[in-house]
Amino acid sequence: MKQNLLRLKKNKGEEFGWDEAVQIVRSGKSVASGGWKLQAEMDGNLLTGKLKADGSYSWVDPMFIPPILLDLKWHEVEKSII
Repeated sequence: MKQNLLRLKKNKGEEFGWDEAVQIVRSGKSVASGGWKLQAEMDGNLLTGKLKADGSYSWVDPMFIPPILLDLKWHEVEKSII
């Protein structure tokens, strides 16, 4: 998992806060911060993904946004196939 995090950190571009991250996701793109990833489903639901040791993500459609995600700095990443 550490190698996956290092690869993500190496390839990140401009960073932005939560509000902008959600706008980017709503536009059809994905964002990540450390081991977290945000992506919208086809119906527009916001999904949160947690990076697993194998480099894939464990996805959930949260009932509420975990407060820890609100203070992170996000960057645009390639979409995952869900």
